[in-house]
Amino acid sequence: MKHSYKLQFLIVLFTTTFTFAQPFVNGVFVTNEGGFGAGNATLSFLSNTNVLQNNIFAAVNPGSSLGDTAQSMFFDGDNAYIIMNGSGTIKVVNRTSLELVTTITGLINPRYMTVYNNKIFVTCWGNPTNTTDDYVAVLNKSTNQPITTISVPEGPENIIVDNNQLYVSHKGGYGFGVFVSILEADSAILNGSLVVGEVPTSIQAVDGFLYVLCSGKPNFSGSESAGSFVKINLNTELVTVLYNFPLTLHPSNLKIVGQDVYYTINSNVYKTSLLNPELPATPLLSVTPQGVYGIYSFNVIDDILYVADAGDYTTAGKVYTYSTAGTLLNSFTVGVIPNGFYKADTDLLTANFENDLSITLFPNPTSDKFYLNTNEEPSISIYDLSGRIISNQKYKQNGIDISSLKPSVYLVAVELNNQKTVKYLTIK
Repeated sequence: MKHSYKLQFLIVLFTTTFTFAQPFVNGVFVTNEGGFGAGNATLSFLSNTNVLQNNIFAAVNPGSSLGDTAQSMFFDGDNAYIIMNGSGTIKVVNRTSLELVTTITGLINPRYMTVYNNKIFVTCWGNPTNTTDDYVAVLNKSTNQPITTISVPEGPENIIVDNNQLYVSHKGGYGFGVFVSILEADSAILNGSLVVGEVPTSIQAVDGFLYVLCSGKPNFSGSESAGSFVKINLNTELVTVLYNFPLTLHPSNLKIVGQDVYYTINSNVYKTSLLNPELPATPLLSVTPQGVYGIYSFNVIDDILYVADAGDYTTAGKVYTYSTAGTLLNSFTVGVIPNGFYKADTDLLTANFENDLSITLFPNPTSDKFYLNTNEEPSISIYDLSGRIISNQKYKQNGIDISSLKPSVYLVAVELNNQKTVKYLTIK
């Protein structure tokens, strides 16, 4: 009897909104690349309440590991894509539960990706001994199968899409680049390139302009050069240098938030403005690093500054959080070589669905099958109350078999023609 009352309480509690707690929402993912060739890449999750969980991919997918060198992470639809540089793969996982969906293989030194018009575009360095085999891989997003490759200059790095065009910064791979390539997204062809500063590492599009942070050649190159901050008018393709850095300063980690511009140099974070870009005389904050190279990665998410210190590059690294005023908030120990911060997307999970679809689920409660009052075939996703996805499938007129699920309360998300609704299902 008490169990029955508990189920009734849960159903009432979740009747109006789809806001149940998920394992990995309302927080930030941290990619830990691990040592190259060591196969010890991991993923961490830091919640907005400062609860840290390490090695979460392995925890969700027992017996499976990310692989070698987690380079970056990208979100699209219900999926998150974890690009594994050393393994030459992309782990496709559910964006909230992190359950493995599939593994994309056959890539050579993949770096970053974006999605446009049901196509996945992945920058790849190719064979490190060959300076002419670098490319952008194009895959079908629905099937994850290759469509074509686009040959590009050496070292394609960050890739973004803006107004049907793809822009790729060429850090230079194992050399030093000076290009931003322009790709036609629809036809998947190289459509030109622009010369910017040496070693462009970060790009970001804002209001019809492309901003490129170039670090310049380092001292060990034997021909050290100055970094620069470059602005490109995307309509005219006019390149303007906003400012040059002193010869020995090599900036990285460009982040533009509104009109605020952030970047890092060594162990310092600097802040300036798009309205009046100039080189600040003093940093916003300085980090005392464990290692010798200073800040390894950086991001600004919801007015929190996330700073990664790789330490000795063989043991667990550190993550520091700061306010936008530069005040230290917290520090955390994560995985080996933390190299990226990504906001956990909560669009699906916090939406207040208003039953856009006039669909009824019956019988409810049930023990073996449920049906929908529709002659169409909407997509069905079933979640448990911890937020883990139980199944994804198309609805069929003979119903959805749930006889293998244990008695509990579940949530059934129904999607058809870009409309969604969520129903609560009791399995007895």
